[in-house]
Amino acid sequence: HQTLARALEARLARGGADDEAAARTELGRLYDEHLGRKDEALEMLLRAIDLDPDNEDAHDAAYRLASATDKVPAYEARVRNLAEARAGSDGDLAGILYSRLARIAENDRKDDKEAAALYERAVEVRPHDRELLSALAAVYERLGDDAGQARMLQMRVELDRNEGGASADILYRLAQLYFRSGDVDAGCDAFEQAFEADPDPDRAEELLRSASDAHPQAERI
Repeated sequence: HQTLARALEARLARGGADDEAAARTELGRLYDEHLGRKDEALEMLLRAIDLDPDNEDAHDAAYRLASATDKVPAYEARVRNLAEARAGSDGDLAGILYSRLARIAENDRKDDKEAAALYERAVEVRPHDRELLSALAAVYERLGDDAGQARMLQMRVELDRNEGGASADILYRLAQLYFRSGDVDAGCDAFEQAFEADPDPDRAEELLRSASDAHPQAERI
């Protein structure tokens, strides 16, 4: 491993390598896994990410090492800086980086408020990403934020409508949220679309009974 590390170091020292990010990723792993050079390994991996921000191998190795050495804030700061720098010129990449940070907050720290803020940044620059919209809707559901959840589901409906039709399940969920928030007309609109897409009598009856109980004066229900 020492010989391979020296060869990679020499290649990087010469400069001009087309695969510098890959070489730094490999060298960072060698430092980490075989040579006990943890600090150098992390910096090598972070530099690889600077050069190739969507390098999944470098991200995974850097985050794993940062977690093991209590240096996750250093990794997150680097990724956040890259996302902010790319937000104006490469929204797709910035969205991927923000969503990576959001998943760390959501899954590792169990901090849904932080995750929601980061997912929002991702959605700002990648508003057509269905997985992002669904992820943020799920976070808002756990937070009890009906308005936030409805906003994400409505964005998802509009995307799906442009490509052949929205999911009936999403429309039923959206109708429920609108009814719960007091927006009866929006709830009825979503319900009618849901029932047209999937006329499920049991689900429809349950939803309408609940809405009618909550809004007894609403004639449209």
